[in-house]
Amino acid sequence: MTFDKWPIADSQSGPFPGSPRSAEAGPEKQKRRRLRFWGSLLAGLSVVFLFTPKQEKHTYSHVDNNGSHELASGESKSGPEAKNQSGTETKTMSVPLNKLSVPIAGTLGKRYLLASVTVVGSGGETFKAKIKEHDAQLRDLAMGTLATNTLADLEKPGARKVIRTELINGFNTMIGDNSVEELYITEFGIQ
Repeated sequence: MTFDKWPIADSQSGPFPGSPRSAEAGPEKQKRRRLRFWGSLLAGLSVVFLFTPKQEKHTYSHVDNNGSHELASGESKSGPEAKNQSGTETKTMSVPLNKLSVPIAGTLGKRYLLASVTVVGSGGETFKAKIKEHDAQLRDLAMGTLATNTLADLEKPGARKVIRTELINGFNTMIGDNSVEELYITEFGIQ
């Protein structure tokens, strides 16, 4: 077989042998491509910025030896440093509960969930002392709550939100008041 029978594309033909060259000239085609690229990029970015929820920023002014964080002062009344009924400021503290490892329900002990949570609440050092005082009970409650979930429950889209709500309600019941305001799941892994 000889290759001299194969048509060779020249400057007058299009991308395929025998096809006519497109009507658009080189610079005009490049201009349209650039316009299309920048238009789609701008549209994509505007969708991302418009529909992405805004997150609160927390700045920590103090971290003690136990790993607890104290939020910086100077934020608004609705922020981490709100004034209570008597007009005095209450500091928002966060206390970590690390490395909660539980077997996943329905796996016969073959699969485990490893989670760490950070409990955030008002009351400053009083809140921190309550959490440290009830540390064993809170860990037991958290591990019991986590252990009731099956693998299918944990893989659902809203699983973390459901777990967060259950833990906040349980912790507030255990401590005796509603001082737990938020709970962050800082580690959540299935093995």
